[in-house]
Amino acid sequence: MQDVWRSGHVIVSGGQATFDVDSIVFDKDGTLIDLDSTWFGITEAWISAVAVDSGEIEHLEQALGLDNQGFLVPGGVAATGTFREIEHATRHALAIDPSTVDDRLREAREIVARAIPNLPVHPIGDVRATMARLKANGLVLCVASSDDQATIVRHLDQLQIAEFVSALIGGDGPVTPKPHPASLWYLSDQVGIATERMLMVGDSFTDLGAARRAGAAGILAVAPRRHPSPIEELADGLIGSIQEILVTG
Repeated sequence: MQDVWRSGHVIVSGGQATFDVDSIVFDKDGTLIDLDSTWFGITEAWISAVAVDSGEIEHLEQALGLDNQGFLVPGGVAATGTFREIEHATRHALAIDPSTVDDRLREAREIVARAIPNLPVHPIGDVRATMARLKANGLVLCVASSDDQATIVRHLDQLQIAEFVSALIGGDGPVTPKPHPASLWYLSDQVGIATERMLMVGDSFTDLGAARRAGAAGILAVAPRRHPSPIEELADGLIGSIQEILVTG
């Protein structure tokens, strides 16, 4: 993922909004790949490993953000949080007995670690062709996700887009994750482009918060397949997939 940035402004449009930028920063889950098909099952497995009865299962489903139809709740911890935040929310929701918490969480971590390499990855739209087109038009492409960095790299490889990504940052990276602006500051340093020359593309308030606080050029909200985007009224534009991002000048 070596940077090949060429100096010069690019006019990008999407969702009836236009931006003069040099770089686009993409969220991953819910933006590049379908969130529910990848992460709902693994969240269920986590809950089953931690909970000891149906009452705890129901409590955790509410706390982490799972509905009863097989979808993650937009903006919920399971949809937007890091693994550390999911574990913290689990402890808080159940006030787990200190005598059993370590064993229960250890089992959950092991189940998740074994399952992650085999998770399905379904792109939202033609992600590879879009990334290739945007890169060919001189844009520097980055990824900022709450997921851990090893999984980000694996998913980029599965989507066959790693060659187009100049820098990435995950929830286990060297800086505070989204919605803190440090993730965008980090990417800015990595590729040598000011944050005000970066466009954020995401689907959650963590993306919105990071973009606004970092002084990004703007944010495009990607609407999930089932739910309306929780940030669509606050974003600068709304798109169904990244395919709708156009280079217009």
